[in-house]
Amino acid sequence: MLQRILVIDDDPLVGGSVKTLLQKQGFGVSVASMGLAALDLALREDFDLIISDVRMPGMNGILTLQSINDLRRQFRKPSLPLMILTAYEDKTVRETARKLGVRDFFLKPFELEPFLAAVRQNLQGKKTRRRLRMNA
Repeated sequence: MLQRILVIDDDPLVGGSVKTLLQKQGFGVSVASMGLAALDLALREDFDLIISDVRMPGMNGILTLQSINDLRRQFRKPSLPLMILTAYEDKTVRETARKLGVRDFFLKPFELEPFLAAVRQNLQGKKTRRRLRMNA
């Protein structure tokens, strides 16, 4: 089954580049350029991983991820693996992201291999959790 990733980034060059990179790795990828668009996609489609920028106009990435988590809880869906891809190092944001469940925090520009390894690890963890729920 094709694993689906939602990329949220207000910079079309970054969003498009990450999409192309991930598609070349065999993933299905949707890109949202702002938080509200990401919420809409998250309601309409099933994803296996979300990768979000932090600083975006309107709803920032942290609030967007929190809102997606809240919506998933309302619909009794399990939480998704979350990653941050940002150009700004901020310890407060990093700590807030960790509390939200973000497992990996990458600064732009990022190294491809560690980034792709983190994507695979997050997706593998989701498969394991899915198997455990099915066996329970």
